[in-house]
Amino acid sequence: MKDDEQIILSTTSDEDELIDVSEEEFKIAHEVAEKLLEIGHQVTLGRVIAASCTLLVLFLLVAASWHWAIPRDSMSVESRYYQRGGTHVFLVSLDNDGSRAVTDVRVTISFSDVEGELVDSTSWSGDILPAHSSVTGDDLELVIQGHTVWDEYQYSVILDWTDGKGSSHSQRYDHTVGNYASDWFVDTAPTSMWLL
Repeated sequence: MKDDEQIILSTTSDEDELIDVSEEEFKIAHEVAEKLLEIGHQVTLGRVIAASCTLLVLFLLVAASWHWAIPRDSMSVESRYYQRGGTHVFLVSLDNDGSRAVTDVRVTISFSDVEGELVDSTSWSGDILPAHSSVTGDDLELVIQGHTVWDEYQYSVILDWTDGKGSSHSQRYDHTVGNYASDWFVDTAPTSMWLL
């Protein structure tokens, strides 16, 4: 027979063995179980939903700060090319996806044959391009008539701008066109960030 301090608990298992637990261990286990039940009553579905919503709002604030608050410039040029019946058409859009305005913006578009001889070009320049904006229009369209289609040509875009910190940037993008009736190019300049 066991002491009064020992409590014998029976568990069902393959071997039907008995586990000896002291009264002190039993009290500790009972207190832990009561605390777990107490916590279980405090954690309600409403509190779980509120905590999830709070984390979602924090995540959205971090994403919004990247998009709107952290000073950065992010320039890109989107070009669409079409050829039909002896005509080549380029439609260009300039995008400032950065969080600050850029100044002294200039885009030069040129169309050359495979020997490098310039066929036609156009350019657009602006004093300022606000954040999260784009520019498109007649000055960013290039229409070349009278040149054979299905020959290879060189299409070039030169993008110059000054970021919000005063640093000047220049990027050049070259593409071969003429093999397809239409094409689409998105040229993205390296993003630069600054905190001061």
